[in-house]
Amino acid sequence: MTNLKQLFRPFLCLLFILVGMNGYAQQAVKISGAVYEAGKQPLIGATVSVTDFKFGAVTDINGRYQLNHVPQGKVRLVVRYLGKQEIDTVVTITGSRQLDFYMKDENFRLNDVVVVAQTKAGGTSTASYVNRNAIDHLQATSLTDILALAPGAISSNQTLNKAGLVTIRGVDNNRLNELNSFGATLIQDGAPLSNNANLSALNPSVNGSTAAMAGGASANTGVDARGISAENIESVEIVRGIPSVEYGDLTSGAVILHTKAGREPLRVSAKANPNIYQGSVGTGFELGRRAGALNLSGDYAYSNNKVTASYLTYQRVNLRAIYSNAFFGNRLRTNTSLSLNYAKNHEDDNPDLPRDISRGEDTGLRFNTNGLWQFDKGWLRNIRYVVQGSYTSKQSMTERDETSANSVYSGTMTDGTTLSNRPGRRVYDADGKELTHFSDADVRAGYYAHYLPNAYTSHNEIDSREVNFFAKLTANFFQSFGKFNNGLLLGSEVKLDGNEGEGTKWSMANPPFRSVRDYDSSYRPRSYKDIPYIKMLSFFAEDNAELTLGRHTLNLQAGLRYDRVSVVGGTFSPRVNVAFDLVPDVLTLRGGYGITAKMPTLTYLYPQKAYYEYIHINELPLENIPAEERVLLTTTRVVDTQNKALKVAKNYKSEVGLDLKLGKTRLSVTAFNEHLRNGYSLGSTLGSFLPFNYTIYGRNSDNKIVTKGTYPILTPYYTALNSQDMRTRGLEFEFYTGRIEAIRTAFQLSGAWMESKYASRKYHFYDNSNGAPASRTDIAIYDPKDQDDYQKQFVTTLRATHNIPRIGFVITLTAQAVWNESDWTTFHNDSIPIGYLSLKDGKPHYFEPGRFKTVDDVKAAGYDYLLQNVSHAKAIKETVSPYFQFNLNLTKEIGDVARISFFANNFFRSYPIKKSHRYPGTFDRKNSDFFFGMELTLKL
Repeated sequence: MTNLKQLFRPFLCLLFILVGMNGYAQQAVKISGAVYEAGKQPLIGATVSVTDFKFGAVTDINGRYQLNHVPQGKVRLVVRYLGKQEIDTVVTITGSRQLDFYMKDENFRLNDVVVVAQTKAGGTSTASYVNRNAIDHLQATSLTDILALAPGAISSNQTLNKAGLVTIRGVDNNRLNELNSFGATLIQDGAPLSNNANLSALNPSVNGSTAAMAGGASANTGVDARGISAENIESVEIVRGIPSVEYGDLTSGAVILHTKAGREPLRVSAKANPNIYQGSVGTGFELGRRAGALNLSGDYAYSNNKVTASYLTYQRVNLRAIYSNAFFGNRLRTNTSLSLNYAKNHEDDNPDLPRDISRGEDTGLRFNTNGLWQFDKGWLRNIRYVVQGSYTSKQSMTERDETSANSVYSGTMTDGTTLSNRPGRRVYDADGKELTHFSDADVRAGYYAHYLPNAYTSHNEIDSREVNFFAKLTANFFQSFGKFNNGLLLGSEVKLDGNEGEGTKWSMANPPFRSVRDYDSSYRPRSYKDIPYIKMLSFFAEDNAELTLGRHTLNLQAGLRYDRVSVVGGTFSPRVNVAFDLVPDVLTLRGGYGITAKMPTLTYLYPQKAYYEYIHINELPLENIPAEERVLLTTTRVVDTQNKALKVAKNYKSEVGLDLKLGKTRLSVTAFNEHLRNGYSLGSTLGSFLPFNYTIYGRNSDNKIVTKGTYPILTPYYTALNSQDMRTRGLEFEFYTGRIEAIRTAFQLSGAWMESKYASRKYHFYDNSNGAPASRTDIAIYDPKDQDDYQKQFVTTLRATHNIPRIGFVITLTAQAVWNESDWTTFHNDSIPIGYLSLKDGKPHYFEPGRFKTVDDVKAAGYDYLLQNVSHAKAIKETVSPYFQFNLNLTKEIGDVARISFFANNFFRSYPIKKSHRYPGTFDRKNSDFFFGMELTLKL
């Protein structure tokens, strides 16, 4: 608490000083007027904002607005209304004045129609903005498709049959994409969508995998973006740079979704491509002059990725209702929405393969209410609030034919329990000593040791019910002092993530398959209701200042965020963005630095205990012993795998750039460097090995049970670690000509050069035994810094957009070039162990540094059993020659009632083949398949 007071003391002092200086503030200037649509009809609920300082006004029932205490000089005003072309203009204010705005329908009859992502920068976060026309022209089926418009993104064909990952400034690498996606946050209606309570995986503590059992987003990635329909999205902002401190629980960046609210004509749409069929409907209408507006939308999508794999399908349903209204003389503007989402992954039985069925059904309900209360009292301009609660039921099932599945299973969850093959049966050795050890609870539960057959059908279920709550309150202050304008943002938010599901379920007769590589491991059911919620409390303060120096302008955004979360404690995240108008209205230089932090999820904070079963004697296969006398004896061990020393993952982001504007032509260039530290993973540590004295029993000549031998062993388990380290640097750019009237065409060239260096900084262990107790050996310890993986790519995308406004015709030709795509690995000490974990005491024993210089030295010292086989093939750099892909998008409006769109990807069918230098005889085909689709939209 003391640190918290110290954190906010400077901001509170600043606030009091500013309030005290109110008498010295510049004389108040007012801007008022009206917002109209065609025919000078007033627009109710249009927003007129001074976006640089986060205050504005909303038009009343007569379409009128008023902005108080507007700074003099150049002011950027943004006017928005659903279905209308955004007005973004800079006006010079020297005194109170009236400004009326006339908004055009956002359609394809606009002279300067924009159907690409555009970079927005200058004193705030570097971001890409995608409007509704661009989404329609792209024929996006989900948020994943929209993200392909960002600089450096490689285009791919639309699909819904795999989880959609949201990546920001990421290279094309599956492992790195998962890490990037985990740190990206999706914000819809002012509140984040959360994957923090995802527990749709079998016990990661024994298998190290967080993959969802029946498809969908895993616990080590972000939200599954394919479940977010593009149909009710009005615009998307992709924050690539240093975000405002009001956005937290992220490392990569943020994707901000502005959904449709308010009046909208009835829209019916149908689209189809080789993978997906989708239909949607939406409309918005006013309920009366003072009764507000209601917007309704819904869509259904069906996906089957391959005609030859009809058993693998995905279905999605989204329904949404949002009510908008103004109260208290238009001072309070609110939006309240209710969303229902359903998604189903279904893998049916393939008749050509052994039985393998999986089904995952997600049903979610989300309530959101947010509002803006205008005050305009002294410094206080407005207060914003957001409250959101969501409930998502994730039901997963798998049913598979297991082979080579021999293992023991008893079901008990009590550490140290020793059971026989008959419930309640006690077993004694030749000396009369009881070998079994169990409680009455084990007897009542019917637990006993049984040996699974070599082949059986497993049937597993997971009942996961994610509960998320989010509340946020921000206050915006602003005042102008001549040539100095200052805005202050203060806020706080509360976030809860938990799971009320029954958890994992199966019968004792057919439990989950245990991999033979996980010696002695076993699965147990777990109720998710007993897991504590993740509680996160955050405070943030940010100053947005603008200083006019002659004809030049200096913009500064500086803030500090404090997050405190369960188990790991608190962390600070300072962030700053600065921009200087070097050549007024022509050239702006900018830069920024900031720390972003991503909190651990339920999987990492509260992992399931690890379970192991050790077989002492197994006489079940022995036919020379009567069936009623055969004995199977096992001991169950249970380990708490929680890592209470887990740290918060942080990304250190810095960037510099420039923005050049000459008429309608714009150029934005940004160089960035990012370093992710303490990224989360699952792995073993020096302390995550369970020591156990493994006793083997047999029969003596009198047919009595006796000890044959006792062997010390070490059994590894997985725990949450801060082992992932990734550095990414790059240069991204966007050049946009605007519409060249002579040829009715606009050109955009965007792209990015990026290089990532990834390292997993955790100890590596090598066990040379075959799993039998008598053959267990000391476990080799290898240096955490054993290798660095590099990935590099350079991608450019040229888009030429030709339009004929009179007939509503737009065509975009896209030429994407991958100029460089390469990867390689630098190896360090991965061949010589630095020590070993001793079976005798379970402790690490390190070799003297420099003792072994070669593998032969290790062998000569008698430690050859500690040597692991290594391959340095990845040290050979694989570089792909440049390859190209050409896409086409076409949209035509038919009168005022219909629109038809068509796209074709890779229409030249370019499939370059890459020959591997690393693995001779192997080849890789580049580019997506030739792909096409259509959409028909009716507007009534």
